[in-house]
Amino acid sequence: MDATQEIYQKQFSLGEIFSKSWKVFIENIELILIINIPLTILSGILWIIAQNLQYAIKIASFFGKSTVLQSSLALSLTIIATVVLGISWIATTLLIKDKIDGRVVDVQNIAKKTFSKLLPSIGLVITITLFEFILFLLLVVPAIIFGIFWYFVFHTFVLEGKFKNAFKYSKEIVKGRWLTVFMYVFVFSIITFVISSLIEVLFAFLPNNIWFSVIPSTVSGIIRIFFMVASVVFFVNFDATKKIEIAQ
Repeated sequence: MDATQEIYQKQFSLGEIFSKSWKVFIENIELILIINIPLTILSGILWIIAQNLQYAIKIASFFGKSTVLQSSLALSLTIIATVVLGISWIATTLLIKDKIDGRVVDVQNIAKKTFSKLLPSIGLVITITLFEFILFLLLVVPAIIFGIFWYFVFHTFVLEGKFKNAFKYSKEIVKGRWLTVFMYVFVFSIITFVISSLIEVLFAFLPNNIWFSVIPSTVSGIIRIFFMVASVVFFVNFDATKKIEIAQ
């Protein structure tokens, strides 16, 4: 059984997901970085400018000065930075799925699909954020439970084209494997947090200006790209094995 067949026929362990993701990441690193590095750097610069504006706003507020313009600009930059990361995530997701399936990558087609899915994806982000916020206000536990059930919502829309049924489809994939998905997501999150924290410590000696601040955020961004790849492998594998389970 080759690697492509295996991902569609056998539920992967966490180690197998990491192994497959690393293989896909390394084999396609040039194309992945060409797509992501410019967007990661742009997003990092926008975030840092927004943060510096927030500091300026606090100082201005302390002295009783108007901060309406600065606040609007900081919010706008934050939104743009988030959208830029969204473009990166959608494009990378489409790229990795093509590579997993052994298809020739059509960059123009990926760009077209990315921008066609951008606004609906933003709608999904807003929807899931509101749902999670409401559940969190009620109790933390329901927010965690449904957060795991909805983990594959974005993958479902981007790769399967399901918008209205994205939440239901994601829940169906997780159903019967909630604890497994939770453990995988938990490990992903812990490793990402630890590595990002180490990067911040390692680059703490850099001068405190906007250009040097982009370096650790870019390195952290590359680490997140790997876990982005891992999340696609995770979805493809669990989606395929759920379909096999239902067929049986």
